[in-house]
Amino acid sequence: MVKIIPQEKEVAEKESILIVLLFWFSLFIFIVIVTLFFVFDWQTKKAQAQLEEIETQLERLGTPQQKALKEAIYDYKRKIDDFPVLLSNHQTPSRLFTLLESNIHPDVWFSSFKFLRDKNQIDLSGQAKNLLALAQQILVFEKMPQIKELTVSNVGVSKEGNIQFQLSIVFTPTFLLLK
Repeated sequence: MVKIIPQEKEVAEKESILIVLLFWFSLFIFIVIVTLFFVFDWQTKKAQAQLEEIETQLERLGTPQQKALKEAIYDYKRKIDDFPVLLSNHQTPSRLFTLLESNIHPDVWFSSFKFLRDKNQIDLSGQAKNLLALAQQILVFEKMPQIKELTVSNVGVSKEGNIQFQLSIVFTPTFLLLK
């Protein structure tokens, strides 16, 4: 009799052979992957060791003079990089003298000068021929855009009949900066 419908035993044998083949193929792939992992790991460590050896050889190539010259160059580079910062914050107090020289009333003179750099301020002690000269001097200073604040104190009359006073002038922050 012709077998048209396969029996269960033959189907089970074919399925079991397929499962066994898949198992061995999977095991083979697993072994290949583990082997490749260790090979690549070994090659990576070998390449890192070669890189470290090359770096140490490069460090040994330079002479002490070359190393000293290299450090000197880096030191100059740091100084050059710091220069714009220093220059932008540099103050020129000599501008105060120029400003005072050109704006002091002929009948007013100063006997002491104190510069407070951190406050952009000068404290002056002086004398004026009369109150009118002192008032005119104060008006001149008040009209100047470089002056932020002006304070007059200790106004009195001296033995000679002159007007004694103390003057405190605060300048704008940008007035003393080097431009």
